[in-house]
Amino acid sequence: MSAAINAPGKLHSIQAMRGVAALLVVFFHTSSLFRLSGGPRSEAIGHFWERGFAGVDMFFVISGFIMVYVTGEMKPSLASAWQFFKARITRIYPLWWVYALLMMGYFFVTYQQPAAPDVATGKGVLPHVLKSLFLIPQEAEPVLGLGWTLIHEMQFYILFALGLLLPRKLLPFWLLLWAAIITGAATLGAQPMHANNYPQLFISPLNFEFILGAFAGLWLTRDNGRASGLFLWVGAGLFVAAMMIHLPGKASVFNWQRVAAYGVPSAMMILGAVWLERQGRLSVPKFLTRLGDWSYSLYLAHFLVLLALRRIWQSADGALPEALKFGSAGMVDNLAFATIGTTLSIITAAISYHVIERPSLKLLRGKRKAAVT
Repeated sequence: MSAAINAPGKLHSIQAMRGVAALLVVFFHTSSLFRLSGGPRSEAIGHFWERGFAGVDMFFVISGFIMVYVTGEMKPSLASAWQFFKARITRIYPLWWVYALLMMGYFFVTYQQPAAPDVATGKGVLPHVLKSLFLIPQEAEPVLGLGWTLIHEMQFYILFALGLLLPRKLLPFWLLLWAAIITGAATLGAQPMHANNYPQLFISPLNFEFILGAFAGLWLTRDNGRASGLFLWVGAGLFVAAMMIHLPGKASVFNWQRVAAYGVPSAMMILGAVWLERQGRLSVPKFLTRLGDWSYSLYLAHFLVLLALRRIWQSADGALPEALKFGSAGMVDNLAFATIGTTLSIITAAISYHVIERPSLKLLRGKRKAAVT
């Protein structure tokens, strides 16, 4: 078997990583809802789960890899750049609009306006909502908070599309130039934790995760791009270890810590997993592959599912045994909420994928181009 990856077929290992990344984010928000509700930490919902945000870092690295992988046969041209970018728009926006609008509905029922009052009020609501829907950076997070990651994704797609105007051999230099600018900005202290505008977005250290993934893709698509399955296991070990021991630092270096703690191991896992799969030496559980198919729906749907479950749980407080009451001492309520919330989130994601996500792709791309990438 050739050592290179030339044809853009489905990689089950990458789908599995997408599924794991989405689950980590579900765990993170489960933990967050306990903290915000005054619930105590327990062994069930503890520090490890609070590092579930690392799933975002894994997603960013995967995105960088996939963009290189699916464009390997494209010739440099304006048509190629537009074809790529149009595919990204149809992938990201339709499902985002569905869940952003649902979140706006939640806010309207709760606060009588389509945004949280601590984020926008009065005349500031409409600009906030419009920027949220079109994934434009702003001081506040989008109406559905996790959309901040999609703002980063869309920026990467724009820059990568510009790179498709260049000969493929110049893509590494394009990525290195971006990395150099980010590093230079770091030396000037010009990198806030949250990007409020496009210049800040452009120099965010989190972009290094896209770049790492892209270089993993470039390496594996080379004729001599050999790797080692050992990368998978070492990367996975480092990733899990970081989730167990990684302590938050100053806000000014937090994103750099994320790149080092989770971005680098994610790139290693991709190198090892894809190499093993292409050699026929890696068997991926079908459930994880299917979960990867549902991962975008799971990512966008789970927070609303968890919010709804929390409301129902709290409204039934009087009818529940003491151990199951939200915020009770011990881990019974934590485990029950986490188990039910995760299960319902996965079920919702599966329905969303088949009823909304995939049909919208078929409608916008046509049946022959409806592959989810």
